[in-house]
Amino acid sequence: MAIPFLSDIKLNGNQIKELVVDHKSGSNPTGGYHGQLIFRTDENKIYINTSTNVNSSSWSSIAGDITAITAGDGLTGDATTGDVSLAVGASKGITVSANKVSADVDDSTINFDGSTDAAKIQIKDGGVDTTQLAAGAVSFVKMQNIQSPGFIGRNTSGVGNIEALTTGTVKTMLGITKPPAIEDDGGSPAFASGITKAEVQTLLNVADGATNTAAPAIENSSGSPQFATGITKAEVLTLLNVEDGATATSNTDVLQGNSAATDDDDKFITFVESATGAQQGKTGANFKFNPGLNGGTLYVPNVVVSGTQTVQNETVQVVENNTIQFEGTTADAHEIKLTAADATSSDKTITLPNLSGHVALLNAAATETITATPAELNTLDGFDGDVDDLKYAKDLYDTGVTATEFDKLDGSLTPGTSAVINSDGFIHNDGGTMKQTQVGKIATLFAGTGLTATSGVINMDAAQSGITSAYNTALKVGRASNGARIDFGTSGAVSIIANSDGQGGIKVQETQTSPISNNSVDLGNQSNAFKDLYLAGSLKLSGTTVTASGAELNHTDGVTSNIQTQLDAKEPSSNKVTKKIAGDASTTAFEITHGLGTPLVRTTVLNYGNDGTNATYENVYVAVKNSTTSNSGNNKITVTFGSAPSATEDYLVLVEKFPAVS
Repeated sequence: MAIPFLSDIKLNGNQIKELVVDHKSGSNPTGGYHGQLIFRTDENKIYINTSTNVNSSSWSSIAGDITAITAGDGLTGDATTGDVSLAVGASKGITVSANKVSADVDDSTINFDGSTDAAKIQIKDGGVDTTQLAAGAVSFVKMQNIQSPGFIGRNTSGVGNIEALTTGTVKTMLGITKPPAIEDDGGSPAFASGITKAEVQTLLNVADGATNTAAPAIENSSGSPQFATGITKAEVLTLLNVEDGATATSNTDVLQGNSAATDDDDKFITFVESATGAQQGKTGANFKFNPGLNGGTLYVPNVVVSGTQTVQNETVQVVENNTIQFEGTTADAHEIKLTAADATSSDKTITLPNLSGHVALLNAAATETITATPAELNTLDGFDGDVDDLKYAKDLYDTGVTATEFDKLDGSLTPGTSAVINSDGFIHNDGGTMKQTQVGKIATLFAGTGLTATSGVINMDAAQSGITSAYNTALKVGRASNGARIDFGTSGAVSIIANSDGQGGIKVQETQTSPISNNSVDLGNQSNAFKDLYLAGSLKLSGTTVTASGAELNHTDGVTSNIQTQLDAKEPSSNKVTKKIAGDASTTAFEITHGLGTPLVRTTVLNYGNDGTNATYENVYVAVKNSTTSNSGNNKITVTFGSAPSATEDYLVLVEKFPAVS
């Protein structure tokens, strides 16, 4: 419940600590006082009412909506509170000063086009040489590196890098559909259709012999066709990659004849696609040699193979009689050799199964086959023991121990409920030897001071003179685990518990004795009371320390009713005055005459509603002071409200006189 203040509060320079603004959620109030603050808990924002109309409020957030400032690319200085300073990050080629960001250039390759802050970066004259151009860039020096003879250009559509062109591509670009000739079919010098003398001169980089007798020419000074000295027709044909026009009319090449070789050097066969026209050698992974003789079969009396032979991309070598050598996946000095033993008495057949896997190897040459099936051998899969383990298993089997008996040792069977008697036996290790002994001997082993073993049963002696102490950090002594008991389980404390839930009882500690749970144990009762209570310290009742001395408490001896009622009865009514303040919507200061004749009075103001109707009777706080006008007898006070009470707002004012100062 809020305490109503009906007048301003003046703190005179004192602080308001731990102030919490009025909490609201979901929406803002429709009415409010000018300057009133609220805190929206659903938004975590403070709002202020800027309207002067108490019935029509206008709320504005004063919290702001910026929760954090994050530095973007090239900036540093993130912050969520306080002052924020963003800084430009310096990096390669960029320097940052107090008022500007600058670019740093080497003034060798790049520089500025001026000296002002508005200058722009440019490539410095002479700052880039040929070695600094990109790999695909064109320069005169790079064009000088083109191999000769040859052609460069671009055969791919669109724009892009230049390419090396084949002579066939150049022919196609020039529209040459048949081999051009420098002479006609009769052997007379002539250019092919579409080729001019000037084009050939340009291609050969020679001058016109008709005008420059010092330069080589395709025609003499008289204009008759001829080659310059030192240039043959065959050289020109090779340069232009064209056929001789004198023989180009025949498009069939035939084998002219055979001649014996003059040496024993290796000879090679070149395969071509056909025997028509100019041919070029062909190679391919799928070429087959078909001699076309004897039904397509190649007959060779003797074949001598040297070097490595490749079969299906795997290297196989016959390195000696009866041995095939496999290179393996890595070409190195280590190979795998496959050989066979000498078959005796009959041929031997070895069949590879239709399976993927590895061939098992034996340490010594086998003299017989393995008759066990793969399924039988697989039963040993996962066994990592040795032959001694197998021998032990056989010896154990020979003892006659059954699987059921072994299961009992393993603990895999459900234990029985048969009673154990003194004569029953158990298996134990006696200094390294396994023995079977009667169960009753266990009781004899554990018998000791205060304990006696009789027929396998341990009994506690009635007289326990030998036991002088019993220490245990979890010791409990009593009737039952959920009955009356003494619990020593807490360090430095002893709990005396009287009920099953463990809460009824007391705990004795080094410096205090207290109930186990709060407000659960009485000290004595109506039938069995303690005699005397001796206290050397203070007495606390419900958390409040009683400071009165014994003598002071004795003053209440004989009091049989409410003390305040008795005190009120002794207080004279002449020391109290009750007045009513009736609001009129305009008056804020009300003067009240109490007639007590002293400024030493206390004033209490209550909400009285409308003459008692809808009264809350809450204490309200207003400004009260001794009147300064016409109050020489100190019989008046002035009660001042912050705003004038309305005509339906009444208040009761109680004025009480202070007793004399003692």
